[in-house]
Amino acid sequence: MVEPKDIKKYVKIMEDCNLTELEVEEEGFKVKLKRSDPKNPAIVEEKVVGSSRSVKQSPAESKTEEINPDQGVKPEAKKNLHFIRSPIVGTFYRAPSPGANPFVKEGDNIDIGSVLCVIEAMKVMNELKTDRKGKIHKVLVKDAQLVEFDQPLFELEAE
Repeated sequence: MVEPKDIKKYVKIMEDCNLTELEVEEEGFKVKLKRSDPKNPAIVEEKVVGSSRSVKQSPAESKTEEINPDQGVKPEAKKNLHFIRSPIVGTFYRAPSPGANPFVKEGDNIDIGSVLCVIEAMKVMNELKTDRKGKIHKVLVKDAQLVEFDQPLFELEAE
């Protein structure tokens, strides 16, 4: 029998990871939760590594934000700098595997759809892709660092 505390646990996971849909199947138990989110209308299904659980979530597309010069940015900073922020809570990885070259480095030119990093959440590896073309100005977090939702990860000089 499903306990209300189990459902609350899954709702909390959805909120913490900014998920719009969550489907969990365990021994004789299956739950599918959905919520509407106008910011993330598309849904992607992913399998959790090493488990029979299935997780559906919004794609980890990057969210960019223009830098406001009135918020402490040095005057010599370029006006076309944007922050690429984390779409979820998880662990930030710069490379696809330990010892591999990072997806991007400071100074790299990137195109729309370029993979910038991987964020692991609930044993699911989510690729973060950019929605802008430009040059990586600065990487703001360290490899294997825990990141929060909406935390700036990269500074991008947009074209």
